[in-house]
Amino acid sequence: LNGKTPNPCIECNRKVKFGHLLKLADLLEANFIATGHYANIFYDQYHSRFLLKKGVNPETDQSYFLYFLSQEQLSRILFPLGNLTKEKTRKIAKDSGLKIHDKPSSQEICFLGQTDHRSFLSKKFPGAFQPGPVVNTKGEILGWHQGIIGYTVGQRKGLGISARKRLYICGIDVVDNRIIVGTKEESVKIKASITGVNWIAFVQNPRTLSLKVKIRYRQPEIPAHIWCKNNAHGEIWFSEPQQGVTPGQAAVFYDGDIVVGGGTIE
Repeated sequence: LNGKTPNPCIECNRKVKFGHLLKLADLLEANFIATGHYANIFYDQYHSRFLLKKGVNPETDQSYFLYFLSQEQLSRILFPLGNLTKEKTRKIAKDSGLKIHDKPSSQEICFLGQTDHRSFLSKKFPGAFQPGPVVNTKGEILGWHQGIIGYTVGQRKGLGISARKRLYICGIDVVDNRIIVGTKEESVKIKASITGVNWIAFVQNPRTLSLKVKIRYRQPEIPAHIWCKNNAHGEIWFSEPQQGVTPGQAAVFYDGDIVVGGGTIE
């Protein structure tokens, strides 16, 4: 609706699993909650802080979705699968007689069941799918889209445009209901603005750091320089131009296996 592409898994974790679930734990007088995330938590005695660490298997690691966790939340969460592979987890489930041991991994938003996200959004926000122009970086109309809610920055497929070079979505103009496309060279960015920064590894904002950053769950980490004036706003300068720097997605900071913190791309 606003031209951004939020990550539903992060928002579900933030508001449901580690929001409402911890409140329910309080009502039940439970000290801890345990979830099936492939990640690890340990206590750093030297710095007196709980730290978030990647799961043992890079293919299933879910630490990217958990960068927002506070110290109070980390102190009450257990990740019993953090040191297991998914294959090992399935075997344990099968040996325990659980019928879901071979349940396929979800490819869509899990809480939608068999409904794909476009169908869900069209029912929830029927007025959001308003057609509009697809323009190049010069403002020339190349085609028409079926509603900006169905597109994301960095997208290449499904544009419905024939061109000599591959075109990517460079931007989404909410005011004029336009999709802006360009070549790969026109779509890359050397920096990104971030907001809502959370530091797991630090008590106070360190202001400037050189770390590795992940801007999409399935993308590799990128060396970058991070500058944060405060937790409300910061900038990431990548070591080289990056494609698919998408407003609404998370930028998560790593130092080896440790999640240092993260924020939301503006």
